[in-house]
Amino acid sequence: MDPMDLLRVLNEGDTSLPAVDKSQVYRWLKGQLPQTPMQARIAGALEIVDVETGLPDPNGLFRHPDIDWFARKLQQSSREDVERLKQIVELTLPRTGTRN
Repeated sequence: MDPMDLLRVLNEGDTSLPAVDKSQVYRWLKGQLPQTPMQARIAGALEIVDVETGLPDPNGLFRHPDIDWFARKLQQSSREDVERLKQIVELTLPRTGTRN
């Protein structure tokens, strides 16, 4: 999603919320952290939701998108499939770090 698409989506819907302007979006993209209520609004616009509650998850803005993708897939899987996938991951991904 490009900045102008994000701006459009953020300003759709609930008119009781203050409008988001273009300068805010560009400041966020340059690293200025939005206030907490706006983080929830951005998460909702980007469809970043908590896998358990289905509500916008501002913390998801700070995670790699693949983490949420995996979480959704695992949520939809049987316990047996999850255990099998854990074994596959253990076998295929190299270990990193040090052992104590």
